[in-house]
Amino acid sequence: MVVYVSPTLGVSVRPYAPTDQTAVLDLINADRLPGQPLTTPAMLTEALAGRSGVDAGWWVELDLPTTSVATDDTGAVLGVVSYALRPKDAHGVILWLHCQENETVARALLDHAATDMGPRSLDAFHFTSALTLGLEALPVRHRPATHAALTAAGYRGTDLWRYMHRTLPAPELPRLTHYDTEPATPDTRRLLVTEDGKTLADATIGTPVQGTGVPMVDRG
Repeated sequence: MVVYVSPTLGVSVRPYAPTDQTAVLDLINADRLPGQPLTTPAMLTEALAGRSGVDAGWWVELDLPTTSVATDDTGAVLGVVSYALRPKDAHGVILWLHCQENETVARALLDHAATDMGPRSLDAFHFTSALTLGLEALPVRHRPATHAALTAAGYRGTDLWRYMHRTLPAPELPRLTHYDTEPATPDTRRLLVTEDGKTLADATIGTPVQGTGVPMVDRG
């Protein structure tokens, strides 16, 4: 096993091992947003294999992901990062990273991934993984240390998404008088609100989880 020694004092990075599963799940679930399900071993297995039920077409463009963990001097797992190469444009992609919002660990993991993928253009948090229910991008307010580490490493935001959470049912909210729905995938439906032939709102609505509707808004 090759261990990458980070320039960050006291942090080393090595390949993920099956014995890391519990520690990695704890790291992932520590970052869970309201309304998102707990990440299960089965979900982690899918993510490690480079598969996702959402954005599946983007995942098939990638090489098999590499997943690595950061450890301290005692061997305790401090963080995890998964990344892959995309042959069609030779980009590297940071797929997911969790470190209990320790910026030092995040920087070590990003440095390791960039070193391993070599000189090339890099993207990060570009599409959803099997670890969440349709959550794309990085929730910046929820993950400030990870965002700071990405910014320090030279990453810049290109798209802005908003994650919205509302416990259901909510009878006090206004109701639409006219809307159309159509199947989007076997597990989702597309909601369209139009007026005089103009689309006012367009959303893909997934299966509710833990009493929460999870919309993935395309535009509004």
